[in-house]
Amino acid sequence: RNPEVNVSLVSSNVPCLYNQPARLATGALLQLLRSVCPELVRGDNDTRVCCTLRQLTALQVSVALSGTVLARCPSCSRNFANLYCNNICSPDQSLFTNVTRIVNRTTVLGVRQEAVVEYQCFYSQRYADAAFDSCKGVRLPATGGYAIDTMCGIYGARLCTTQRWLDFQGDKNNGLAPLQIDFQLVPNGTQPGDGIEPLDERAWGCNEALSSDQQPCSCQDCAESCPPVPAPPSPAPPFRLGAADGALVICAMLFGFFALVFLTALMCRGKKKKKKAVLAPRRGCAVRLGTCSHRFLAGIFRRWGTLVAGHPLPVLVVAAVLWSAPGSQARQEKAFYDEHFGPFLRTCQVIVTARDQRPGATYDSVVLGAKNFSGVLSAEVLQVLLELQDQLTGASVWMQEEGREVTLQDVCYAPLNPSGPSLADCCINSVTQYFQNNRTRLAMVATQTVGKETGTVDWHDHLIYCVNSPLSFKDITSLELSCMAEYGGPVFPYIALGGYPDSEYTQAEALIITYSLNNFPRSDPRHKWVLSWEQRFLEVVRDFQRNHSQNLSISFMAERSLEDEINRTTGEDIPVFAVSYLVVFAYIALALGEYTAWRRVLVESKVTLALGGIAVVLGAVFASMGFLALLGLPSSLIILEVVPFLVLAVGADNIFIFVQEYQQSQREAGETREQHIGRVLAQVAPSMLLCSLSEVICFLLGALSSMPAVRTFALTASVAIAFDFLLQMSGFVALLALDARRQEVRHRVPLGPRVGMVGGGCRRVFGALHGFCPSTNDISCALGQCLNATRRPTVEEFERFLPWFLHDLPTLQCAKGGLGAYDTAVSMDANGTIMASRFMAYQRPLRTSQEYTAALRAARALAENITGTLRQVPGTDPDFRVFPYTVTYVYYEQYLTVVGEGLFTLVLCLVPTFLVSFVLLGMDLRSSVATLITITMILLDTVGIMALWDIPYNAVALINLVAAVGISVEFVSHLTCAFAHSTKPTRMERAAEATITMGSKVVAGVAMTNLPGIVVLAFAKAQLIQIFFFRLNLIITLAGLAHGLVFLPVLLSYMGKAPGDGAVTPGDTRVVEGTATALTPLFPRRTQSPGDTRGQQGQPRARHGAGPGQPLLRGLGAPAALSPHHPPLCPILLLLFIPRSYLNWFSQSQ
Repeated sequence: RNPEVNVSLVSSNVPCLYNQPARLATGALLQLLRSVCPELVRGDNDTRVCCTLRQLTALQVSVALSGTVLARCPSCSRNFANLYCNNICSPDQSLFTNVTRIVNRTTVLGVRQEAVVEYQCFYSQRYADAAFDSCKGVRLPATGGYAIDTMCGIYGARLCTTQRWLDFQGDKNNGLAPLQIDFQLVPNGTQPGDGIEPLDERAWGCNEALSSDQQPCSCQDCAESCPPVPAPPSPAPPFRLGAADGALVICAMLFGFFALVFLTALMCRGKKKKKKAVLAPRRGCAVRLGTCSHRFLAGIFRRWGTLVAGHPLPVLVVAAVLWSAPGSQARQEKAFYDEHFGPFLRTCQVIVTARDQRPGATYDSVVLGAKNFSGVLSAEVLQVLLELQDQLTGASVWMQEEGREVTLQDVCYAPLNPSGPSLADCCINSVTQYFQNNRTRLAMVATQTVGKETGTVDWHDHLIYCVNSPLSFKDITSLELSCMAEYGGPVFPYIALGGYPDSEYTQAEALIITYSLNNFPRSDPRHKWVLSWEQRFLEVVRDFQRNHSQNLSISFMAERSLEDEINRTTGEDIPVFAVSYLVVFAYIALALGEYTAWRRVLVESKVTLALGGIAVVLGAVFASMGFLALLGLPSSLIILEVVPFLVLAVGADNIFIFVQEYQQSQREAGETREQHIGRVLAQVAPSMLLCSLSEVICFLLGALSSMPAVRTFALTASVAIAFDFLLQMSGFVALLALDARRQEVRHRVPLGPRVGMVGGGCRRVFGALHGFCPSTNDISCALGQCLNATRRPTVEEFERFLPWFLHDLPTLQCAKGGLGAYDTAVSMDANGTIMASRFMAYQRPLRTSQEYTAALRAARALAENITGTLRQVPGTDPDFRVFPYTVTYVYYEQYLTVVGEGLFTLVLCLVPTFLVSFVLLGMDLRSSVATLITITMILLDTVGIMALWDIPYNAVALINLVAAVGISVEFVSHLTCAFAHSTKPTRMERAAEATITMGSKVVAGVAMTNLPGIVVLAFAKAQLIQIFFFRLNLIITLAGLAHGLVFLPVLLSYMGKAPGDGAVTPGDTRVVEGTATALTPLFPRRTQSPGDTRGQQGQPRARHGAGPGQPLLRGLGAPAALSPHHPPLCPILLLLFIPRSYLNWFSQSQ
């Protein structure tokens, strides 16, 4: 035994000095030599060796250890074995070895011996490089790394070279080498002198088969075995025209072309005298059809309104997964994974950085050289980290329902002891695991001599070694500590450290503690256990954070943290939403009233109608959710936040149009209040039906989207708008009748509506029984046999021994035992048939949605390539496939198709809007096209501003864009309808009249209803609400307002229905020929004397004019009439808004 080796994982027996000729190998020695070192066999009577049977047996054990990690590549395994076969047994050993140090020992029989403890070994550079090259690509699947990682010390696979590889093999401190070997690589064609002839044997290339009946190394372990891969196509050069961006130039040319066409058309247009009256209007088939349809609808709504207004109380009493599709690829893959392997592990993580930015230091290691250490990698911080780990490991929580205490070992992931884990078996990854979470080992200090230099080694040396060789069972320092974690697995530095430049792990700025917990189905009682322990984890770290906040910055999260944070911010923002609705309610209550005196404010305010309008909106939303829940369709938080705003925009607009039309209309002689309400409803209900029906069909078609978030929103919105229209045509008409009765008798009725709301010695077998030989059973396996290492097991052997292998504990003798690495990676049915298997890999750090999406796309492309290759193997099931899976794919799959889905959904929404407008406007193609163009412009401008305001494009943004279609209909359709039914002789006058009569109602009913609530959302804390609800809804509202009141009237003045094609609606008395039309204020003025009542029969009142009752509030509306007087400016200002932004934004979204 080598007296210089204190700790060794294998026998440290050393050979004696022997200067005699090589001996003839016979008998058992020759037989074993054929197995271990076949290249040295020259025949039965001509094979000479310089080793004994005992030495060859020890070599067999040593080669077997390396074989466990190198056997995947037969040529590498043979080359590595040949290195030591030549060193120990070659008959020409004296030609390339030189003993440099021996120690004297005396046997028990008194015989004096010279033991070799160090020698030089001379290899040619070519031979050594060839052997190294055959092994450098061999994989170690259990860790996802390379086998060289375990065979190159501190350098690992990344920095390993031939010399460093051999130096580690010959280092007596590595825990495996029994003596020191100094490998000397001699350049090709040179001789070192002193009779030394460097060993220059043949080394097998990794792409060479050892014999005709064997296979070379696989492509996975040998790049030379891989078929040639065509070079990826070069990225297309950016599209440029000269020195400018090509897309920008084209957009500018298009803009200039359309502007030129527009200006040319204006210049060529003759000056025609405007007709004062329409003498003989042409009435084609389409016009007559439109007139009939409008008369039919008006008649129905008139009779209905009169009926409801006459019986208000009975009417009120009677009126009383998400992000990816279930059938999507990611959802199906998640379901398959969960079924066969269980839910993915849960993660709890703590990240510690230095708050005081303490300076780093340089540590000069006597063994490993100088290394820079960051300020956070100090003994003081590591002790604090151990303190935190002790608190977390000992954390427990009492479960009242089970009447027991739940600790970490009840919920932790224990890969090497899953059936009955202790706390030491729990998978905890941190930098202190390099010391097995032991304070004594962290504080160890030893003296070590390297060459002529003697120095002290401590935790710095061990840490440097472990971060570069995390799979080592023993470092090369005098500390002789293992790098393996307490639970028995390796801790890779990229998991335990963060913020390091390149691979300089000792300069890390962050220390990471990761607790891996088992995940259980929600139906399993243990699911509550893990949630409760995670809550305790958060409490412990939060307390620890407060106690160490001066020196350390501690960030932390548990698997439940995301859901907790969403619930927390949602709870904090509920008051914001409440205030938003209160502001909207207050505005509606004030804006609906007509105020003549302070003493009449309570009488003239419309609190009842405002409450009724809000109740109608909420009732419609909850009714739609209840109806869809009855059909088994789920809802979501996004729907609860978006749909009410959408329905409120639609509902409030209809309310303002209805109420203000009633307030401004004259009661005809002999007309009752009920008949008056019915007549007003006949005038406004067709445009309300136009908007509501367009939106319902629009959202129903939007439900064809494969994205559940969009589909569920579209279904809920369509049903809610339908319910809203029905409730307005019934309940709200009844409320208006009651409020009119109340106001006419000048008192407040304490009446509130009743609202009904619906809620691989590894491949060893026993010689006689052919049973599996576990890695831990050395005695029983001594008489066992190995499966032929040069072939794969047969199907029968594989299926027979696989279950045992999967539960075999990995040890030094069998590093490929399956427990921990593979036991949960294979899913078998009750008959032992393999149903599925998985392997794990790391992606590079991903930070943005674009990176996650690109990673998903690349992983799927790789999986498809693997699937196609394996399907070519004879006997493979044609349905066999490989797919990538991680928990984030379900969420980021939307980005693969979100652009196409968005375009498809928005087009589906625009088509019915155009068709319904075309039908209900009396086959008026021009007005319908104008409506379509304006809504499209609103969407384009919204998308452009989103790019400028850093609003990402995803499923939530798409939901808001779909909602934008509905809100845009409210801005556009009412004004278009008013234009289509105007009787003015010219387009200009009809556009002006439509803007005057309907503009203020649109401002009051849509813009001013949305804006107060949207502004309040700016104070929300959640980024989701600030970005997707405040910013995006503000953009939609302002863009809709500008286009509806500026762009659309100008567009209609040019391309609207030609003069003389208008049809006077029968019974419509809103327009009187020869009467001047004034601007409609937001708060219309009362013109009656205080003593008059508006409900008296035969007492019509003027729409406008002077009177004793002076208004308290001045109205808005003047800007609404400006746009028709400035027609050439508006299209130029609003045409093709920032086209380049769309291209940049969509490319970033993907």
